[in-house]
Amino acid sequence: MSQFFANMLLGRLSTEVPKGQGRMVSFSGGDSDIRLTTGSMRERVLGYLYLNGVPSTAREIASGIKSNPSRATKTLKDLTVAGEAEAIKHEGCVTEYGLTPQGLTVLKSSPVFAGLKP
Repeated sequence: MSQFFANMLLGRLSTEVPKGQGRMVSFSGGDSDIRLTTGSMRERVLGYLYLNGVPSTAREIASGIKSNPSRATKTLKDLTVAGEAEAIKHEGCVTEYGLTPQGLTVLKSSPVFAGLKP
């Protein structure tokens, strides 16, 4: 153990962050709302669409909820089929997704987002 402290004090330990899987935890001010990083994917995606206020692409949503784009896209497709989100397609542009009134009702009934104003 004393060798570890000696290496640390003398600067012989690596200061680079190891690369690997796992969620990055940060306490800087630029992080998103905690409700967007916890809970089910369904709640997180609907919550992002609600808090963002404007239609967003799958990549933007994935970045906002700290998830990978393929998982967010699958959830968005499921939400679109269920009528809780709508796909907005413009010719030559990436598909954007918006929150429907049914999705807002589902979001308000979730314990994470309970108490939302209409």
